[in-house]
Amino acid sequence: VIVIAFHAADPELAARGANAVADAYLALRRSAVAGAAEALAAEIERLRRVLAEAEARMSALKDEAAGAPSPLTAAERAALVAERDAVRDAARKAEDDAAAIREALRAGNVLSLVPVREDSAVMRLLDEQHSVVEEIAKEMATIPLGNPRVAELRARLSEIDAEIEAAARRMADALAADAEAALARVAEIEQRLDASDVATRRQAEIAALEETVVETRGLLDAALRRQEGTGQNGVVPSDVRLLTRATVPTAPVWPDTMGLTLLAFVAALVLGAVAVVLREFASGRAFREVPFEPLADLEQPAPAAGRFRRIEDEGVPRAMPEEPTLAPAVETSEASLGAVADGVAGRRRIVVALAEGSDSDGRPLAAVALARALSARDRTVVLVDIHADGADSIAMGEAPGLPGFADLLAGDVSFAQVIFRDRRSRAHFIPAGLNPIKAEALSGERLATLLTALDHTYDHVVIDCPDDAISRIAPGADAALVASEHASVDPRTVRAVARIAKVSAARIFHLIVDPARRSPEPEAAAA
Repeated sequence: VIVIAFHAADPELAARGANAVADAYLALRRSAVAGAAEALAAEIERLRRVLAEAEARMSALKDEAAGAPSPLTAAERAALVAERDAVRDAARKAEDDAAAIREALRAGNVLSLVPVREDSAVMRLLDEQHSVVEEIAKEMATIPLGNPRVAELRARLSEIDAEIEAAARRMADALAADAEAALARVAEIEQRLDASDVATRRQAEIAALEETVVETRGLLDAALRRQEGTGQNGVVPSDVRLLTRATVPTAPVWPDTMGLTLLAFVAALVLGAVAVVLREFASGRAFREVPFEPLADLEQPAPAAGRFRRIEDEGVPRAMPEEPTLAPAVETSEASLGAVADGVAGRRRIVVALAEGSDSDGRPLAAVALARALSARDRTVVLVDIHADGADSIAMGEAPGLPGFADLLAGDVSFAQVIFRDRRSRAHFIPAGLNPIKAEALSGERLATLLTALDHTYDHVVIDCPDDAISRIAPGADAALVASEHASVDPRTVRAVARIAKVSAARIFHLIVDPARRSPEPEAAAA
């Protein structure tokens, strides 16, 4: 839907201007659609022509292929090529032998050629020649002069030489005939190979034309369907419609009374604030000193001083101070809890642990108290309970036996099934679950994935962690809280701090738990 706005001082001119723009747009769209229809008709005509030419060419090629030899297979072609090469070599050898014999005949030393000497007819003539020579020798020995038999034998020798030359000529002629026949066979094989190549190209062209016919027919059918969807006047009905025409407005668009009033109010408010600030600076009250007592550093142990002792920690030598030192803690648990809540601002993942002996009369729910304190400061908080006793769930939830983090780790439930709302604050909590949490589950990638998802969702993720899970949970924490009813210099508190500092670089806070305010009931302790 296109809305046309035309502003003018004259109301009638504003209406006419908007309607004129709408009419011009309608005309432009209709002309564009008409041009598209003409282009579509030209495309249909071109596709029909291409289709007819492809079908005619394909039909002619199929007629040619009907009377022509079929293409050779790969094996047949290889056999013919091998035969052609062998016959061509034989023809070349026969031609060379015939030429050599003729050259020897001209030179008069035809018997120097091995093929001539090894011919059967020539061999018989040579044997006869040898016998005649021997007989001449015998006759000459008997009658040296005027022996008529010698003359006859010498005439026979001349005849034998002539017969040898004739046999050599016949051999040359036979070799030439063999060469000619071999060359004829080579020509025949090459003609068969050429015919096979022509048939192969013809079949490839027929296949290409068939593909072109199928593709062109599909394009033609699609174009014809588009043409059928066009109206009689060449305009697609759903292309453009005029919903309503502009009318003469009854009230001007400008000035906007409401907008100007709001702008004046904001300007007056800003000017009033500027006046108050200037008045305070002029009176001198803004430069008076206000006493300020800084918050005690509760988080980190003080730098170690004095003598050191060497200890072996899992095979790694470390230097530890003789006496553990911690920064002084705030006197009351309420003040300490508020200081911790302020100190963890900007720290997303917080691990809560207990010092030794702090749960002798029932576990203090320091994690619940911290989550509620953070929620009271307008921060989104979720408490993840890993303790098997389910005290956090009972204190924050409406009923025990809820699915929780163990089931989420096992993949049996989703986040939506395990996240619940605290009944006394805006904090959320995830119970420990229906099944115990296995130690190997706290070392897998799924735990890191779940905690990362919670980090992206909440401002703070408070993890109520038992002692046996600190080595797996604390390394990824940004802050840690040690809840203890003992002083910060007490060895039990120091050992709890050292247990976390050994595996994590998180900033550690000390929360003093007042035994007088803790009740064995988890619900009262959370309160």
